[in-house]
Amino acid sequence: MIGGKAQPIDESEPPAAVVLRLKDGRELVGIEPTGEWTLRDPASGRETSGHFEYRSEGMRPFVLGEGPDGDIYGSTILPLWLFRTDPRTGKHEVLGKSSHSGGELYSMLPLNGILWMFAYPEAYVSSYDPKRPWNFGDNPENNPRNFGPVGDGHLRPRALILGPEQKFYVGSFAPYGELGGSMGVFDPALGKTVENYRHLIRNQSISALAFDPKSNLVFGGSNVAGGGGTAPSEHQAIFFVWDPVAKKLVQTAALVPGDIGTPAMAVADGKVFVVTLPSNTLSVWDIASKQVVDHRPIDFGTMVEISMGTHTDGMIYGLTRKGVIRIDPKTNEIKLMAEYEPGVNVGWVMNSDGIYFGSGVHLIRWEWPR
Repeated sequence: MIGGKAQPIDESEPPAAVVLRLKDGRELVGIEPTGEWTLRDPASGRETSGHFEYRSEGMRPFVLGEGPDGDIYGSTILPLWLFRTDPRTGKHEVLGKSSHSGGELYSMLPLNGILWMFAYPEAYVSSYDPKRPWNFGDNPENNPRNFGPVGDGHLRPRALILGPEQKFYVGSFAPYGELGGSMGVFDPALGKTVENYRHLIRNQSISALAFDPKSNLVFGGSNVAGGGGTAPSEHQAIFFVWDPVAKKLVQTAALVPGDIGTPAMAVADGKVFVVTLPSNTLSVWDIASKQVVDHRPIDFGTMVEISMGTHTDGMIYGLTRKGVIRIDPKTNEIKLMAEYEPGVNVGWVMNSDGIYFGSGVHLIRWEWPR
């Protein structure tokens, strides 16, 4: 790419490989995860090998989710390792590779005793039954079992909800070099994608989703970002209402002028609570009247992606970079419940014990106030 224009490359002259060269001229020609390294002197051709010992503080969780067994599951990033922690006993274990994607899980949800996982790239789908022995592969007898990509327009499946008819709605960021992500509908009973909508919001990615069983409507939010190597063509994140029966958009709206991303949303008390960035504003959409009824600034840190939901007490809870917030759906009041000084990196699980999140290499739990 020169001056914003792609340049042809002669097939007979492939780009030169990147070489790591030491000050004394020797070149690194090999290094293994086990610590073995090999250097070559280009002048003499002589190679020397050795071994180094290094122990890091650990790998950071990239995403967290609750399993059907009540355990806390999570994924590391590059490589993808599925891990779980039993909050009742404190036992922690690394299970292994759970997807052919090799990257990282972006979202996961339990359903009927199975943990469903959606990974980068291509929103690659896999399932895991905690009651069965670990036997990774592609066939019905395997566990985890791979089902393959969701479909066109999916790279990073950040948004995932269980929608109508027990089907998963998956919202993804666009592939590399492309604009316009997708919303797919994956039927776990059939083990395949049954609907897929590219450019649902033209040239934008789908970054947040929510479902309201009372109205049977799916709500979503976009992000102007495209795939790696692109520059956004749009300048406004869009909130949308999707009718899953008619299979069409029934309403779209720009909630906060100038905001370009939608990290999280939740449904409660007949309203949709939507956070948009960079203003970090909470917008409240009334489902019945089909309009925004309130805007509130979130003054307690930037909202963490896909870390907001309605608890059994009727309140909405969420995570910001600073800690745990609570939103009262009756008054729309936002309150900081707890600040975690080291900061919040990733979320999230909300259950009867409290709220779990990742901070650095650590899994943290905030317990419900007594």
